[in-house]
Amino acid sequence: MIEIKAERARVYALIEEHWRAIFESNCISNEQIDKHDVRLRQKLQTYCELLPEVEQWNVIEWAQVISNEFSDECERDARSMRRRLCGLKFDGPVTPARRPAVVDSVVDTAVRAAIWQSVASLFRR
Repeated sequence: MIEIKAERARVYALIEEHWRAIFESNCISNEQIDKHDVRLRQKLQTYCELLPEVEQWNVIEWAQVISNEFSDECERDARSMRRRLCGLKFDGPVTPARRPAVVDSVVDTAVRAAIWQSVASLFRR
């Protein structure tokens, strides 16, 4: 149980760090957000590679849920979210141009990896 809580906390911290970086760098274009999405995708993939396959799927699910929560919060009140993540030093009216879609691509990558692992296991027999 402790490990699950630690994994969820790690995923939460990665996504929170991702959103903080978006706000702190004043991302307002899709290209700027895409750069941050790539970094988060790489961090999540690296983290997942260290875990057994079953736990990888849990991490991906948590990442999706947490990412959606952050996206919904941003849509409701981006200014308040920015203050919560960055403190009072960033109190401008900046709102990201779109919702980061990094988790969708992480899921796609994980599905491809699972398929390749299944195919590779067929040939190992």
